[in-house]
Amino acid sequence: MNPPIDITGQTFGRLTAIRIMGKQSGGFVWLFKCSCGNETVTRSSMVRSGKTKSCGCLQKEKAVQSAVLARAEKARLAPPLLERFWSKVDKRGPDECWPWKACVRREDEGYGAFFYRGTHHPASRMAWTLTHGEIGSGIHVCHRCDNPGCCNPSHLFLGTNLDNNADKVSKGRHVYGERVSTAKLTEAEALEIKRLKPLGRAPKGYRTKIAARFGIMPGTVTDIWNRTWTHLD
Repeated sequence: MNPPIDITGQTFGRLTAIRIMGKQSGGFVWLFKCSCGNETVTRSSMVRSGKTKSCGCLQKEKAVQSAVLARAEKARLAPPLLERFWSKVDKRGPDECWPWKACVRREDEGYGAFFYRGTHHPASRMAWTLTHGEIGSGIHVCHRCDNPGCCNPSHLFLGTNLDNNADKVSKGRHVYGERVSTAKLTEAEALEIKRLKPLGRAPKGYRTKIAARFGIMPGTVTDIWNRTWTHLD
């Protein structure tokens, strides 16, 4: 094998030769410093021929650029936001509900989900935003029609979290009593516990006996008497 060519200090692409490291089958191996700051060891013949131009950062940059261009092209070919959104809504009469036709957030709820800017947004919220403008944080979009999948802007109104909860309660859509997934009692059992509430102070051990009968904690008995299952009062 011919002696190595001294390329110390010479730059090829993004690589500057630092020192020779030895030889391998196929040529001499050098330590190079890349313009990005990384160091790499590779054969000088690959660098001098132009086959290796960086420590690998150039390929990564090209991959990122390609991904950016691909996303831009996809966005260019995609339909405008208004067209894309309303194509997923069954627009009916001005006073009718406009059902959401695409994917929903949860099957048991029925609220539409619209993918926009990397995440899913409630369809009704997008319907309001596209019609009236941006909504402040902490503000909910509520339904006058009590139809979760409706996107008719005339059926929607804005409210705070308190307003939204009050609307749920007034329409009986809130989770309470037997609807709660962790509920251990039926409404009949809760009613019986309420019936057993004494007019005055409960005798010692009274709550414990009731709790044991229904398989709950004594504190739960007190809660049922005073603050929970109020829809049965």
